[in-house]
Amino acid sequence: MVDKISPECGPDSGYTQIEVTGKNFVDLGANKAMCIFNKTIYMNATIYSNTQIFCDSPAFKNQNGYSLLGSNNGADGDFYSFSITIDGGRVVMDSKAKFMYYKQPKLMGVEPFGGPISGQTPVTVNISDFE
Repeated sequence: MVDKISPECGPDSGYTQIEVTGKNFVDLGANKAMCIFNKTIYMNATIYSNTQIFCDSPAFKNQNGYSLLGSNNGADGDFYSFSITIDGGRVVMDSKAKFMYYKQPKLMGVEPFGGPISGQTPVTVNISDFE
């Protein structure tokens, strides 16, 4: 049984490590424990104890590497349902947990490129996809 996941969101590039807490997580062998996103994407998981599992989120991008997020970040399409299995998928433990994606901001530049060791130099940071 899944009680909660943490964090509940991550970048669309994926691979956010998620801690799953709950009950009755039994290690049944290699490649049996998995986190399931949107009932279709299975990600390998590690059972740490009978109350704790760790797994990574999948990427939320198409085959060309472009984000699937629309301009309305936070809409229902940006959430994945979340469930787990500890027996390779035969029995799935559904949960009320959802995992939300956001666009990863991109660093476009920093000015100036240097300054005195003493500090106090004003810096301008240019970022895209920052919402």
